[in-house]
Amino acid sequence: GGDPAGIRMGTFHSLCLRMLRAEAGRLGYSRDFAVFDTADQTALMKEIVDELNLDTERYPARALLHRISAVRNRFMAEDDILAALEGRLGGKTERQVYDIYRQRLRSANAMDIDDLILKTLELLRDHPDVERRQQERSRYVLVDEYQDTNKSQYLLVQALSAGTRNLCVVGDDSQSIYRFRGADINNILSFHDDYPDARTIKLTRNYRSTARILSAAGSVIAKNRGRIEKELWTENPEGEKITYLQAETDRDEAFFVVDQIRGLGRGAGAFGLTDIAVVYRTNAQSRLIEEALVKGAVPYRIFGGTRFYDRKE
Repeated sequence: GGDPAGIRMGTFHSLCLRMLRAEAGRLGYSRDFAVFDTADQTALMKEIVDELNLDTERYPARALLHRISAVRNRFMAEDDILAALEGRLGGKTERQVYDIYRQRLRSANAMDIDDLILKTLELLRDHPDVERRQQERSRYVLVDEYQDTNKSQYLLVQALSAGTRNLCVVGDDSQSIYRFRGADINNILSFHDDYPDARTIKLTRNYRSTARILSAAGSVIAKNRGRIEKELWTENPEGEKITYLQAETDRDEAFFVVDQIRGLGRGAGAFGLTDIAVVYRTNAQSRLIEEALVKGAVPYRIFGGTRFYDRKE
């Protein structure tokens, strides 16, 4: 209800980009600065690796970028970043690679994805008038999926909400799966340490799962070290028992899936193409499942992707 004018909504990166476009001159950039995406960053890093005569097998560009990104999002102070990047790389150091990488971005009037947040933090820190203006524009701050925020995003949330402390975060520590990408679960676990007057509302009713699924998931998650205690419940029926298989090989797994499908179909008439779903972790795993389905004469369709053998490569 009410007038939605003035509401800003977006990802951390898109909101930061808007701020940086408006204030780019304060950081020594022009307003039309470029933003290097993953492909641009990788191409630049490959150039640097070649120039430094590093072994591309031992030091692939993507791995170096991941390492630099992890350090930058963990340490905010430039001195700390440089100290953490002293690891040896075939006679060179990560720090040398990082120095060249930074210089090339700057000379191209460009930022990378991490810069969008880090440069915004720099802008707010070094220019109190900008910080004050942004805080006034952010009288209420809502952050979704808070368990997946990293250190730099955490600091940005603190900076924007410091004026009023009208901060609402939504998240579930039990669903934190992005540690490999720099997410810090302590952001949500220690929320009450940062905001001791905060009110916690636990949403414990589950509408999606059967009671048995909920019980099984809860018994596994209960063993996590460091968690926010909560007990989920549902009015859904108990549901079928869970079948668990630890297969010897990925091929055995695929044929087990197809055997289960064929077993379910006996005496129940033919299945349609939307009656059973096979869910896999990555699209690359579809090949063995498809082979088993073909050998088992089970028709199938791929949703959200291309059949393995229909792919160009």
